[in-house]
Amino acid sequence: MDINQVKGQPKVTEPAAGFAGKPILSLTGDKSSSEKEKLTILAKEFESIFMNQMLKTMRATISKSGLIDGGRGEEIFTEMLDEEMSRQMAFSQKDGLSASLVEQLMYISQTRNDAKQTDKNNDKNEDISPQDK
Repeated sequence: MDINQVKGQPKVTEPAAGFAGKPILSLTGDKSSSEKEKLTILAKEFESIFMNQMLKTMRATISKSGLIDGGRGEEIFTEMLDEEMSRQMAFSQKDGLSASLVEQLMYISQTRNDAKQTDKNNDKNEDISPQDK
């Protein structure tokens, strides 16, 4: 029985590790993806890390009673659970921290590209001597 096929439950999708299962660092040389797609993936990964830190901080506020202590095994499991939950939270929502990051980074990228283009045009105009005009 596949847990993703249970009726009445939302379908759980497994987020890809990076882009289509490739490591994150391979995104820099990937020519098949647009700049926005790459930024979206990286922003989702960043949001996942941020959520993981938030979950760790939240768990640190809970005092342990000592009555039921799972020891180091429980700590490892809890860390792994928090990491997976943070990835699911980041990759399952459309609007969130990652969407804002992508919007800002695309704006900055476009502004820089426009400035570079303006500089190139100004350099071309300076190369033309007054006699050529």
